[in-house]
Amino acid sequence: MLQAFRADWIGKASNGSLEDNWAKGGTLRLTRLIKPKETGKFDLEGTKGNKIDWEMVPMAENLVELGQLPGDDPKALTGLDAVVHHPGNRWSSLIIRMLSSSIIIDRTTWEPVCVLHNPEGSPDNLPITKVSSGPDVWECRFEDIKCVGHEAGFSPDGTHYTMMNNIQQNNMAVFDTADPDPRKWKKVAFVKDPAWVGEYPSPFHLCFSVDGSKMFVSVLYPKPHNSSCVVVDTKTWKIIKKFVNIGPDCQTMSVSYDGKYVFQIFSGFQRLSAGVFIFRQDTLEPLGFLPNFGGHHDCVIVPTKNEHLRNSRCTTL
Repeated sequence: MLQAFRADWIGKASNGSLEDNWAKGGTLRLTRLIKPKETGKFDLEGTKGNKIDWEMVPMAENLVELGQLPGDDPKALTGLDAVVHHPGNRWSSLIIRMLSSSIIIDRTTWEPVCVLHNPEGSPDNLPITKVSSGPDVWECRFEDIKCVGHEAGFSPDGTHYTMMNNIQQNNMAVFDTADPDPRKWKKVAFVKDPAWVGEYPSPFHLCFSVDGSKMFVSVLYPKPHNSSCVVVDTKTWKIIKKFVNIGPDCQTMSVSYDGKYVFQIFSGFQRLSAGVFIFRQDTLEPLGFLPNFGGHHDCVIVPTKNEHLRNSRCTTL
């Protein structure tokens, strides 16, 4: 393990309601975790350090605000959920679900350089400041939190980054990430659909075509409805095609590295059906289904060459 971090939230209205704890803003605190020399292990075995009692499942951030995910310290929850990497191989993005934000880490120094704030109407880029050492601690202040977020990813050429805004907003913020300094990365567009209103349907997972001309987005519908997948033109950031009624709970996608196929799983959370829907990357022609009774959560095509990493789960979720 190269590095480990912990993220905590200190709400300005932490003595108020659970909803106000995040909505009225506060401070995101990032701490570098250190292994004690005596044990060589992080002091977080078992459930020690957990803030809620079980997983914050996809699209369930609002359950925390409603008090339906109890635990030892739910008000400190940030939802530090995943990491994706810029194709330039220097920057990594720590995805913060409860704040719909991304902490950009410089892997040459292993220090954060800025925070991208995704909601529409929020500042694009926030400073993050080192406040102490031993352990290293950084803080970033938020005036408010307009919505939660979910997954994110970089385009294969590294010029754009996008992350879902969910529940309170249902859209995808698109950042221009071509500048070598992440502190200059700014929102330039939002991917929207007139159907994305209320909590559902909502953009869920994403990936890009090998040539980068298209972005594929799974769209989650609540039970008992089947979910869908949309195709976005990355020049205009407009939806150009929809595959509807695919199956329950469409989640991750992978693309074949020859530029031909997209594999869209539907997962079987509802125990109704599961499988893979396949269509063309180039012509967007639907090809068919591979049924599977076992259920799915993620879909990965293993890279065999370094250039494949630009379109892999390393850069997108």
